[in-house]
Amino acid sequence: MAQFSSKRRPRRQLPRRVLRQRSGNTFAVWQCLMALLVFAIVFNALFFSWLQDYHGVSTERTKLLSTLRSKFRRETSADDVGRGETSADVISDIVTPDRLPFQFAEAHINVTEEQLKALPPWKQVQDFVVGHNGPIIYGKDSCEAFRTAIPGVERNIGCSGMFNTGTNLVTQLLKENCLIPERVEAYGMEGPFHDPQGKPIGPGEAHGIRWQVPWGKHVPAQYRTLHATKYATQIWKESVLAVVTIRHPYDWMRSMCKNHYTAYWPHNEHGMCPHLFNPKKKELVPVEIKYDGSKVQHTSLADLWNTWYQDYILNSSFPFLVVRFEDLQFYAKNVTTQICHCAGGLIRDDRPFTYIINSAKQGPGHGKQEERTGMVDAWIKYGQPMPPQNGFNDADYETAKQELDASIMQRFKYRHPDPLSQDSK
Repeated sequence: MAQFSSKRRPRRQLPRRVLRQRSGNTFAVWQCLMALLVFAIVFNALFFSWLQDYHGVSTERTKLLSTLRSKFRRETSADDVGRGETSADVISDIVTPDRLPFQFAEAHINVTEEQLKALPPWKQVQDFVVGHNGPIIYGKDSCEAFRTAIPGVERNIGCSGMFNTGTNLVTQLLKENCLIPERVEAYGMEGPFHDPQGKPIGPGEAHGIRWQVPWGKHVPAQYRTLHATKYATQIWKESVLAVVTIRHPYDWMRSMCKNHYTAYWPHNEHGMCPHLFNPKKKELVPVEIKYDGSKVQHTSLADLWNTWYQDYILNSSFPFLVVRFEDLQFYAKNVTTQICHCAGGLIRDDRPFTYIINSAKQGPGHGKQEERTGMVDAWIKYGQPMPPQNGFNDADYETAKQELDASIMQRFKYRHPDPLSQDSK
């Protein structure tokens, strides 16, 4: 029978290499546990910080929308909104006799003594530029139909207009001051988000204010169903309320002489501008204009103004507004408010109304920088009476009187300038 020793066997000693490896593994496990603990603490802190911020932003957004909606209800009744009429406080802005310095103070503009002396009296602006009955906005009867047909979250506002008529100005005024509340609730206050083609969109467009109508802001209305700009091919065109800018044709033609964009005709020859009529050939001077590669012929610059606005005013049945360039200068807050309300939008009440102090034309393609007009200079420049014949020679003046559409001029209270006196000729 085998004999077993009662002595305990000596414990086997592990090699030092193995001991070091086991010690290293234990230390690595502790490191992982500590890293997980730190990660959990940091994640927990960040999560609750985000939750508080999100709740704060949501609360702030809700408060803002609630305040805006309450203000909108106080300012307008259902019938008033349908007709595009505005509240008493906005209307009072029309009849304030000393509104020139008041508006500059509201815009926080420091007017120099020299500028103050050059500013036209408000009565002069009313007598010769905007009239005494406030801004003129054509198409307000289509506002209710637009709001009824298009859900709020899908509504947009986009500008349209011929060159040199204030398309950039009206867009910037709306982007700074107007929002569609349903879009804010869907996309947030800050943006950006992405359009159907994946292009990043800034806060203004997230709020429902596009840079232009989908068919292109300078493209005539007749091409609305036939054309779309590069980043608007997927935009539902019916969802965009077109805001069309128009300008006194005599001032517009002078402006086209300085920057004609894609309209081409022989002008400034021997100082002749706008060169509507060629006395030697006894014929109208034709104009060719390019729209995104397509060329369109017009019998004269006056014919271009006529046909462009006839496409909207006489031949279009979809909802749109037409606002005067002159009213955008002198009634910026009033006109912006009416446009915004027409689309079911609200004027931001969390900050003062933002005026466009510097030139709304930014970037290349808008003429010389020194010729671009800011808010103060615009009031000085555009608040003056129109000179006799507006500087047109006799041939151009008589042609303009014959060719310009009298019904459109009358609708927007545009008058032909006085002729030159016999002593001046």
